[in-house]
Amino acid sequence: MLPWFGGALGLMTVTGVFAAYVRRITAFHLRRWWYPLLLLAGAVYGGYHLYRHEVAHGGFWQQQDAETLVLYLERPVGTDVLLASETMKQFEAELEPVPDGVTVKTTSWDNRAYMRIEFEEPMLRTEYPELYRNRLILLAEELGGMFIWINGFGDPYLKGGGGGGISNSLLRLTGYNSRELEGLSAGVMERLERSRRVRNVRLTGGDRFDRSDTDETLIVIDRAALAQHHLTVQEVVGYLRRLLGIEFPWHMILEGRDQRLQLAFADADDLQYDQIVGHTMTTLAGQRVRLADLVSLQQRPVVNSINRKDQQYAVQINWEYVGTDRMRQHYLQEIIAGVDLPYGYTAEDVSGEQLTEQEEQEMNTMLWLTAAFVFITMAALFESLALPLLVMLALPMALCGVMAVFWLTGSQFDSSARIGLVLLFGIVVNNAILLVNRFRLQLRERLADGHPWGGLVPDAPRLGGGDLWRLPAATRLELLHEAIVGGTAIQLRSILLTTGTTIVGLLPLLVRMDDAQGKDIWENLALSSIGGLASSTVLIVAVMPVLYWVFCRCGWRLAALRARLLRRAPAAAAAAPDGGSGA
Repeated sequence: MLPWFGGALGLMTVTGVFAAYVRRITAFHLRRWWYPLLLLAGAVYGGYHLYRHEVAHGGFWQQQDAETLVLYLERPVGTDVLLASETMKQFEAELEPVPDGVTVKTTSWDNRAYMRIEFEEPMLRTEYPELYRNRLILLAEELGGMFIWINGFGDPYLKGGGGGGISNSLLRLTGYNSRELEGLSAGVMERLERSRRVRNVRLTGGDRFDRSDTDETLIVIDRAALAQHHLTVQEVVGYLRRLLGIEFPWHMILEGRDQRLQLAFADADDLQYDQIVGHTMTTLAGQRVRLADLVSLQQRPVVNSINRKDQQYAVQINWEYVGTDRMRQHYLQEIIAGVDLPYGYTAEDVSGEQLTEQEEQEMNTMLWLTAAFVFITMAALFESLALPLLVMLALPMALCGVMAVFWLTGSQFDSSARIGLVLLFGIVVNNAILLVNRFRLQLRERLADGHPWGGLVPDAPRLGGGDLWRLPAATRLELLHEAIVGGTAIQLRSILLTTGTTIVGLLPLLVRMDDAQGKDIWENLALSSIGGLASSTVLIVAVMPVLYWVFCRCGWRLAALRARLLRRAPAAAAAAPDGGSGA
């Protein structure tokens, strides 16, 4: 909390100085009105640049915390879960004895196992995280015949080519022709394999949660070795089938009854696939031959599902990118931009922490609807369209602060941050409404109580700066100047109080109350609101008076032009000769 309180004190100091000289600063801004407008344009452009190129985007799934150590291993397909569990126990033994403040959790299923090591805050400053990482890597180097992935406290460690189920990059291609899609996928995978930062490129099905965790084991037969030992393919395949317990049933007559029997070796149920080549085969001639001399085992990934939606096929390309998340996202966007897509085909990033294209559209639609409802409400209250447009400019003022705070903190602009924008949109316009309404109140006070020019200005609740166009130029400029400068000085304190209390109320959401790893939904939601409120407050107080000044002066010119056109119309009709309409 110390950096946040320090920042709050710094902001209070700056605003305190600004409050002391607010009348002079506002008057200077009105004289040099182009200067604040350039400041606003630069801030909005800077926020857009940060959003497009610097801020990491995310979705409903959070990335793994970098301060958590994880290990994932995958043995060959068909391996029993007991063997996977025993392999994981070897890694657990490397961590013993586990000190207080460290939690080790392991899970084993099928032919895979997963370990998660979590460190409490004091243990992060000890040698244990790096020590455990090194021990796990050293043991992984000694083991073979499996895929091992270790991540945390450094670049990811990968060994073997049979995994990929936890890869951090996922690209989905969709199209109407499966063969065309296959060609596009092959081209993308060829580009990926040329990068030294890309590992374990896999092709998977097109479902969002379909990961590349399905492999098939191929038995490759050496025909030259078969000829050398006078064996046929059928003999070797039949022996392997009986060894694995998958031989075709035979029709046999036993005790006068026709029965279907399946032949298998006695230990077929306990045999692991990766142990096949260690067996010895006896030929029909009585010769004993090692299977390792006849066959070899290979693994390759299998697309375990075929997905179609709206008559479109979908495939996913899965890979592990070694580098920072920002580098990974930039590289993924380069890959997408380099795909030459035919008409009707799409390529999108669907990594676990990313929003899908449909979710992105839904979130954007929600934000636009929120802004539209705010505008409609203000238009009904102000009975005007110009003032709501002026107030709505507070939204881009807030957005540039949102992007700045996510860039400065290195946080990920995910779905919870977008939800924070919905909350933010309804709050930031309040300060603009208060300020604009104060300008109108100041004008009414100056034109009330028998003001010499009060008779020329309509006395109505909706009185605004645009109604001063009937007054002489010098008088209306003086009245508008005094209303804006005085209104800003009066309203500043209430704006700072409402914004400051809201920001302070959101600060506790940035405090992690337990030892949970990663960020929760509230942290980025609070960051989004805090950054938007801070920037919008500064820019509203500095720029909104100038915008109101410019809007009013433009309104005067439009009103004067409209009045001249209305005066010319009757004059032109009166000057028209009789009978002219019949010509």
